[in-house]
Amino acid sequence: MTEYWNNLCAFLPSIPMPPNPPQPDFQGLGAQQVNLIAHLAGWPVRINVFTQPGIQNAMATGNTPWFGDEVVIYDPIFMEGLRQRYGLSAPFGVLAHEVGHIVRGVLVPGWMPDWSDEMRADHFAGFVLARHGLDLQPLQRCIMELMARPGYRHPDGRTRAAVVRGGYIEGGGIA
Repeated sequence: MTEYWNNLCAFLPSIPMPPNPPQPDFQGLGAQQVNLIAHLAGWPVRINVFTQPGIQNAMATGNTPWFGDEVVIYDPIFMEGLRQRYGLSAPFGVLAHEVGHIVRGVLVPGWMPDWSDEMRADHFAGFVLARHGLDLQPLQRCIMELMARPGYRHPDGRTRAAVVRGGYIEGGGIA
């Protein structure tokens, strides 16, 4: 387990090695939402979902000997904080973003920044929000506040919020 996290943290230096290994979330709300999103996207297999308190984020990964081929790991405390601050569509949109990475086949970040992968996952999240009839604004506010400045892997919040809006409109939502 330690080697896995060391390898993952080499790709994602902003995520510290967790104090405890991720725990399965096979029946929890996160797992239900992730697999509902995947099912509606036509994804043919169940995505393994794990919780990891303390990472203050969510991530998609795959091809791991510990967790399986398609995996979403999320911090349930962080997600509850998003729900309380922004509303239900913010954490749902974050999970949809991670499923977007899996559906698009982009599971582990490369060494070089490629914002296009992140923007495709953001577009997918907006599309899924619209298809579920969820409000766009909470996720946009969340992205703009938490991702105000661009980073190594992610464009700035305004750019990402605009991409989410594009996916939302394409999914039939009225923005």
